[in-house]
Amino acid sequence: MNKISKKAEARRNEIIETAQNLFKLQGYEKTSVNQIIKQLDISKGAFYHHFASKQALLDEIIERFIKATIDQLQPILNNGKLNPIEKINQVFSASIAFKTDNISTIFTILETYYDDDNLFLRKKFQMQSQKVTLPVLTNLLEEAKQAGYLDFYDSEATSEIIILLGFSISDKLAEIIKDLSDNPNEFNKLENLYKAYQEALERILGAEKGILKPLDFSILDKIKEHFSSKE
Repeated sequence: MNKISKKAEARRNEIIETAQNLFKLQGYEKTSVNQIIKQLDISKGAFYHHFASKQALLDEIIERFIKATIDQLQPILNNGKLNPIEKINQVFSASIAFKTDNISTIFTILETYYDDDNLFLRKKFQMQSQKVTLPVLTNLLEEAKQAGYLDFYDSEATSEIIILLGFSISDKLAEIIKDLSDNPNEFNKLENLYKAYQEALERILGAEKGILKPLDFSILDKIKEHFSSKE
């Protein structure tokens, strides 16, 4: 990569980082291209040289985040020593471990991501996430089905249902968690939703009870600690 292209890439990354911070502070809808270029002290031409629109900028932010997430899972997906169920459970485990280790950051993201001003951002993220994760999950489920661990009708259709269910569960979890500050007694709803989600996955996938471990309930303890520390 020559010096010019390195400089262009650095500028592109600056635009992305600035936009991410503004989206977090004031929401996607309330953030304009003019605000982004003003904060960076660049011209409109410089912005549009890299991105055709604010929408295109958002697309790249989301794509980068999802790609980074998938890249982190590749060592698990490519591990030939793991059977299909072990792969699925380790993917779940890696995701939960990240959230548990970064619980304060996760709550900050929740407050931003589920703000009404970020409705478009949230839907866009879900669409892009589904596009990228569908083939990965489809391959995992098909491998587990062929090995006799799971019993369901169609890998791709079932993967799509699981992804959509996951989005709905995440929305409900966020709603409950946001209410916990004012209603700490509502914590049992969170635990019940977790358990119902695990049971639903087992039934959808025709899995033996207990073989899938999509949830590490230690994260519930972290959530309790988070709200206890604020009392």
